[in-house]
Amino acid sequence: MLHVDAADVDLQFSSLAQLDHFIQVMAAKPLPTSRQLSRKRELPVGPNSHWLSCLPAKLKSSKARCKLVSNLRAVREQLSPMGSAWHSYSHLL
Repeated sequence: MLHVDAADVDLQFSSLAQLDHFIQVMAAKPLPTSRQLSRKRELPVGPNSHWLSCLPAKLKSSKARCKLVSNLRAVREQLSPMGSAWHSYSHLL
């Protein structure tokens, strides 16, 4: 598990694919709605079950997302050469 503290919110990622998806969604302009993302999953679940709807509003502003995405991309670059040996690198933010 990778734990990242972002504005006092504990973001948890269990794989590099999850981290990559989070970065991709948060970097999108405009930010997609949880309803749009839920439709892509092709599962019988509503938009409130998507992680984006549970994310605090303070992380969804354009300014906060820009900073978060920049920091997560830096962390991601450092994790790539480590393969499956990555752990918690929240101190990099």
